[in-house]
Amino acid sequence: MGGDVNDRIYKISKKLAHLLPSGLAYRGAHLAARRDFERFVKDRLGPYFVPVDEGLPGSHDVMLTTAAMNEHELRTSMEAHRYFARAYQTLRGWLKALESYSFNLRTCGAVLELGCSSARLIRHFRCMEGVRVVGTDADSKAIEWCRANIPGIEFYTNELSPPLPFRANSFDLAFAASVFTHVPLEFQQAWIEEMCRVLRPGGFFICTVEGWFNQRRQLSAEERARSRAERHLTLFPGDPSSSLSTKALDSWDVFQLRDQVIAAFGSVFKILDYKPGVQDMLILQKPLEVKVLRTLSAHSSVGLKSLAVALN
Repeated sequence: MGGDVNDRIYKISKKLAHLLPSGLAYRGAHLAARRDFERFVKDRLGPYFVPVDEGLPGSHDVMLTTAAMNEHELRTSMEAHRYFARAYQTLRGWLKALESYSFNLRTCGAVLELGCSSARLIRHFRCMEGVRVVGTDADSKAIEWCRANIPGIEFYTNELSPPLPFRANSFDLAFAASVFTHVPLEFQQAWIEEMCRVLRPGGFFICTVEGWFNQRRQLSAEERARSRAERHLTLFPGDPSSSLSTKALDSWDVFQLRDQVIAAFGSVFKILDYKPGVQDMLILQKPLEVKVLRTLSAHSSVGLKSLAVALN
């Protein structure tokens, strides 16, 4: 009941935020979301919940390259109360959803975030004593900022293509928010398989992809028609519809139709849920035994190859 009440408070605060100075409404949302998240963790871990300082929101340069559709979203995402309220709400929602599929926070020993940016999400796992907490990102400046500002987490810089610097079967839970929305399609399958490799058998992976909402918000009618015809669409920094972060980082905005997403992720993981949203959310689970035929796209500079890859 308390969580439902806080959800309503958060939504009302969001509607009223523009009427109050300096995002005052989000202060209440921030405090309610933090209390709700910490209560959730305490209920499950008891004395193994350890209060930690939230730290600082991401710097302007980090947020610019990882979390901005436009200038307005960049400004609002950097406001501290919004930054933290959304993080707590997101994580509590994910953990509650995972429990529907037998995920047990009490037996979770290691968590990984791919594309951690300013560690907005992964930092909050530090309150769980005994859990290895790891973040990785292709943006070396973001990792430098995290190492200087967010203690208690292992941070690594990864390349555009796999592998990650971890042994197979290392993590119980992994997540990637707003990552596959920017991964070029020629690298997508390799990254799906790499996330499966580093997860323990039966481990869970949550990620987001561009969905119905952002396709209509961001793409022109012509681009949407092309996406439907080709079943996918990639925007480059010079394209008028590309996001501010893509322009700043010289990256990509990647859109796929739902059937393409299901085919790609379902070729490796068991798809437990596919939830529509601003970005669509996938809840995935690594099977107990996995062998995958990896096919690199013809778009890849390496060329078309097929390799039998054992992921266990």
